[in-house]
Amino acid sequence: MYNTPRRLLLAAAVSSLIWKRNDRLLKKAHLQRYAANLIAQRISIYASRCGFCGALHLNLFEQPANYISRARRLTQRKTTMKKIVCLAIILLFLLPLAGTARGWHDNTHLAVAKAAKYRMWYNAAAPDIAKIKAGNIEYFNHWYNNNSEFEVTVETVTKQISRYNKTNNSSDAEGHLYGAIVAALRAYEQYLNSGKYAEYHIVYCAHYIGDLTMPLHNIPYDDYNKNRHQANDGIVDQVVLEHPENIERHMYKINLRDDHFEADLIHEITRIANISRLLGYKLRAENRDMTPEEAYIELGHSASLLKAVLQHYKKI
Repeated sequence: MYNTPRRLLLAAAVSSLIWKRNDRLLKKAHLQRYAANLIAQRISIYASRCGFCGALHLNLFEQPANYISRARRLTQRKTTMKKIVCLAIILLFLLPLAGTARGWHDNTHLAVAKAAKYRMWYNAAAPDIAKIKAGNIEYFNHWYNNNSEFEVTVETVTKQISRYNKTNNSSDAEGHLYGAIVAALRAYEQYLNSGKYAEYHIVYCAHYIGDLTMPLHNIPYDDYNKNRHQANDGIVDQVVLEHPENIERHMYKINLRDDHFEADLIHEITRIANISRLLGYKLRAENRDMTPEEAYIELGHSASLLKAVLQHYKKI
C-alpha cells in the first residue's frame, strides 16, 4: 500500500493538466464540434498499438497481490508511470481536435474527388489535416453558418473571396466557405503563372467543393447542428470510397465557360449552396439525420462541380 499516494498524486497531476487544457478549449464554444467520439476512438486505437490498453481502465490503479515480490512491484510501478505519461501525451495531442469542424469525413472527401476523376483524389482530405497547424486560418474556410438564414446570392460569394485565410474580422468566425472555393483557384492561377508548383491549391478547392454540399456547413451552428453534426459527417463514410458509383449516378453536366469561368463558377456555388442550405433546414425541422440517399445526392453536386473545374483546367 506504500505506493498509493504517489500513484494518486501522479493521476491527479495528469488529470489537472488535461482539465486545464480542456477548459481553455471549452471557452471557444463556436468550435466545439462533435469530436468526443472521434477522440475516444483514436485514443483506443493508439493505446492498443502502443501496448498500454490497461492505462485506459480503472484497474490501472489496483494494488498488486501480496505475493508479488518487491522487485516486481517496482517494475510494475515504473511501467505504470510510463503508461500514464504516454496516455497524457496522446490526450494532449488529441484534445485540440475537440474544437475542429471536419465536414464530411475523410473517405467521403476522397470519394468525391475520385468520382470527379481527379488524378490526385487521394489528397482531397489534406485540408482537414492542415487545420491542426493552421488553426482558424484554415478552419473558417470550411463552412458558412449563415446566421441570418438569408438566401445565398452572387454577392454573398463575392464578398467572401477577400476573406480567404483571414481571421481578423468579427464576421470571419461565421465562415467563408463559398469565397474559399474561388480564392483557392485564384491562388492556383497565380502560382501557375509565376512558375510555382500550384497543384495543392486545386486540392484545397476540391476539399471546399466537398464541404459545399454538407448541409450542416450551410446553416447556423445551433443546438440541432451541434447534436447532429458528427453523425451526418460520417453518414456514408464507411462505404463510399469503395463504391464511388453511388455518387457518380447523381452526377450531371455543369458547363463553366472559359471566357466566363469565374462568373459561372460563382453562379454554381450559389445554386448548390442554396440546395444544401434548404436541405439543412429540412433536416433541422424534422430533427433527423440525412439518409444515405440524400447524402449521395448532395455529394453528386460536389463531384459534378469539381469535375467541371478540373475540365476547365485540363486536369481530366
